[in-house]
Amino acid sequence: MAEVVRPVWAESHDGAALQEFLKQRGCDGVDAVMVTLQVAGCGLAEAQEMFFAAPRRAASKSSDSTTP
Repeated sequence: MAEVVRPVWAESHDGAALQEFLKQRGCDGVDAVMVTLQVAGCGLAEAQEMFFAAPRRAASKSSDSTTP
């Protein structure tokens, strides 16, 4: 997956765009964080921040927390 995603990251270095691309391809959770680590060359904290800060993921997280 990292090789498929690398051009998306190289084009914009946009964490939200990277996470959207991963989500569209069914890469989620720990897998998405691990791919982000590989592609962005960042640390775990930064990869997790990109994952959770992405607009679609943040919205999903918010709706999950309001569901009983």
